[in-house]
Amino acid sequence: MWPVRLCRGFCLLMAVAMHPIHFGVTPLVDAQTTAPTKLGGVSILGFAFDPSAHNTLYAATGDGVFTSSDGGKTWRALNNGLTDRNIEAVAIDPHDTSILYAAAYGGLFTSTDKGESWAPANTGLPANTHPYFFALDPKQPSHLYTASGDGIFESTNRGKQWTARNIGLTGTKINALASVPTQPLTLYIGTLKNGVFQSTDAGQSWTPKSTGLLDMFIPALTVDPTNPALLYAATGAGIFISHDAGTHWAAANTGIPTGTFVGSLIPDPTEPKTLYAGTDQGVFKTTTAGASWTASNTGLTDTNIEVLALDPHNPQTLYVGTYSGVFKTTDGGTSWVRL
Repeated sequence: MWPVRLCRGFCLLMAVAMHPIHFGVTPLVDAQTTAPTKLGGVSILGFAFDPSAHNTLYAATGDGVFTSSDGGKTWRALNNGLTDRNIEAVAIDPHDTSILYAAAYGGLFTSTDKGESWAPANTGLPANTHPYFFALDPKQPSHLYTASGDGIFESTNRGKQWTARNIGLTGTKINALASVPTQPLTLYIGTLKNGVFQSTDAGQSWTPKSTGLLDMFIPALTVDPTNPALLYAATGAGIFISHDAGTHWAAANTGIPTGTFVGSLIPDPTEPKTLYAGTDQGVFKTTTAGASWTASNTGLTDTNIEVLALDPHNPQTLYVGTYSGVFKTTDGGTSWVRL
């Protein structure tokens, strides 16, 4: 029920709450423009890939939503109707690619024309909420989740109405959401300071799953695409792994310097033991299911990674967003090019 963008799990775009929002940045371009531009000098917090167009993707930035139709070489602003341009995440409906969602510092927005115009979509959300990301069900496109400092919220009508789903949570500041492809009702969330929680009823209730974690700050969380019991969590004390669906956790940081902040964890859907970590020290890669990690930073002139995303059209292609701009690899992280 929940296979990840194009293939498995939720269509999930997450932005970590710890990433800075750069207020007062001079706008890169006007609200809506056809002139191509590069991205840089502004936070880049999320990417979304168009499943129907190989080279088309969207970026969530501190100066609005941008789109590229050439694999990130050039970008065009899509900000008409966005009353807040501090965008934390952007997501695309996998069944109707004209429908987009944007999570802004000041609320949620939807578009029905590929981002050419936007409208608010906050009914049911607390006033002044600050949403961080979306998770979409690719088989039921009207069904999605968002999360903020006020908890996790569910919509069954494409964001027209939201309902809180926080029963069992001891803290409502949510940083991450992960689903299990083979278990449609099972979800995991990572919180700001209360660890990991599991739901086995599609978010209706939550149970803590943090035994063994040395730090309860969880900025990123993911489930192995082929093994529903294998979970990875980024914490304030590094990366942890669980082999029993979150019941127990153990550190898995070999090769990653102590004190490194990990903000993104991205599994390769075609190579079950391969995983990428986006950190403040660059990108790290494991091909041993977390047993060891190696730096994959050749060509990265800015290693403070704000977001890391894998292109579902080609899992050897990844993008990173930094304050300096967008970098891309087409060889699984062996080398990177500044776009």
